[in-house]
Amino acid sequence: MRNFFYWVLPLLALSVCSMTAYADESDATLLVVTHVDLLPDTVIPNSVEQGVQFLKKYVDESRGSVGSEYANLITWAPTTNHFQVIEVWQNQRTYDEHLASQSTINFRTNIQALIGSPYDARVYSSVRGQGRIPVSDPTVSPF
Repeated sequence: MRNFFYWVLPLLALSVCSMTAYADESDATLLVVTHVDLLPDTVIPNSVEQGVQFLKKYVDESRGSVGSEYANLITWAPTTNHFQVIEVWQNQRTYDEHLASQSTINFRTNIQALIGSPYDARVYSSVRGQGRIPVSDPTVSPF
């Protein structure tokens, strides 16, 4: 059942992206879904708490980045160490600039020692259109 929900959000968001008119792919809105599996505290003491602090700081800094339209951190209940970072970027260029920023490099360096699986960032873009995903409040989770 958990795998079902893991795929529902990206597919739903991708279908929203695809409801717009055709445009140059470089101008297409990007949806980035990153799964982060933190090591449990039984492996590294306080790893989840420290990892959550890194994740929250990353999301806050992402919200302030040029080209960011949405950034949020969600988790699966009742698990305490599985997280998804959901981001929407204006286009590939703004996302690439974000990836090259020192704050993103610091985040990925710091989180690396605390994750229990590969860092899994999946980038989705609309094959049709440059429409934007409507978001009313970037601080509120869609769940």
